Amino acid sequence: MFDTAAQQQLKSYVYGLFDPRSPHNIPFYIGKGTGNRVFSHAQGVAKEIQSIESEEGALSAKAALIAEIGAGNVRHVIFRQGLSEDDAFTVEASLIDLVNFIYPEALTNIQGRHHHVQGIRRTEELLAELNAKPVNPTQAYQRVFIFPIQNALREGRSVYDATRYAWKVSDDFRNLSQPTFAVGLDGGLLKGAYRIQKWEEVSELSKHQFEGDEISDFANTNWRNILNQTGYWQRGNYLVVEFDGKGQFRFLRGSQDKTAWLALQ
Repeated sequence: MFDTAAQQQLKSYVYGLFDPRSPHNIPFYIGKGTGNRVFSHAQGVAKEIQSIESEEGALSAKAALIAEIGAGNVRHVIFRQGLSEDDAFTVEASLIDLVNFIYPEALTNIQGRHHHVQGIRRTEELLAELNAKPVNPTQAYQRVFIFPIQNALREGRSVYDATRYAWKVSDDFRNLSQPTFAVGLDGGLLKGAYRIQKWEEVSELSKHQFEGDEISDFANTNWRNILNQTGYWQRGNYLVVEFDGKGQFRFLRGSQDKTAWLALQ
């Protein structure tokens, strides 16, 4: 454990958890934190086991592996330390992207599949993204969901299924009293756009998926001018925005300020 003086020197850091039995020496979890966060996963397994047993549930993949290894045998590695929080997010996202790219099944991260807009891109994908026009619709759209779908695409799902399935969406956002749209992005590049017709519950996941019709709106557009204005996307979350059709947008989900109109630069 790190004492107070060590914690102050570490500041924010990025760490990995390793299975000492692994022949490839690949982390099974990557995270960022301060203080003694790196040790909290192994320490929390006993509590998770007690909670699961009382609720007849199942352990997370990370906790199950730690239990199998033995909490005391998990190897803890600090990759970078002395970072600001923003730099720690960048380093964490880069390492997660790299491990997922080389060893797609290695990590047990749930939240950790950050969809960093500047993440790993094949050169042909990056060229297509950079050559696309920045999104700037000339008509108003009151509600547009922006979903990160690159990981689902890499797993073989269609653009439509990757965009519609499956998300934690509040009752308010599932209200279709106003025209509602959804777009699926691979990095910053539009892959598909849909008008949502209805939402359905995916009960086993406690999430929802939509049914919708494909539309040609937003074709061949790059959405970096929106994505670069929020850290919410970089943390792996979907966004909801409104366009005024006059060169401005505002975040309905993805920023604490839901009223400010921002320029589509």
